[in-house]
Amino acid sequence: MISSHLKRESDEEGKIYLGKKRITNVFVYDANTFEKIQPTNIDLENGVIIIDSAYRDVEVDFQYYY
Repeated sequence: MISSHLKRESDEEGKIYLGKKRITNVFVYDANTFEKIQPTNIDLENGVIIIDSAYRDVEVDFQYYY
């Protein structure tokens, strides 16, 4: 298992694509205020997180299986 940290922006539907599959231990927070964000849905198999904010800069800590 590999730990990773990425900075991304959610799209118009609030989706954040991590570009990794089989993710786990996901932690999302606002890139500017560092406020924790509770995702509305996480697709662990495909590495997609959904939040309730469009075009929001976030940082994500997670692990994935190599």
